[in-house]
Amino acid sequence: MKALDMNTQRVLDVIVGSPNSALDDIVLECPHLTWNQVFLIIDQLSREGIINLIPKVPGIYTIHLSNILEAAGHRHVGV
Repeated sequence: MKALDMNTQRVLDVIVGSPNSALDDIVLECPHLTWNQVFLIIDQLSREGIINLIPKVPGIYTIHLSNILEAAGHRHVGV
């Protein structure tokens, strides 16, 4: 797996540290990033299978580390 850039690693650290977070929760934990930047990072992590988006209510998803990575005990992906 390729090394992650600093912003991607920060978003991933928030997801690992706060499972079941919504996108807006992650944005609040990353004040140096815009909502769009966080969205694009989450989109890329999801497409790569690193995270999963789980529907909570219509239009709201919680974000989780993928089950495979969680089972393997990976805290820092790509480092």
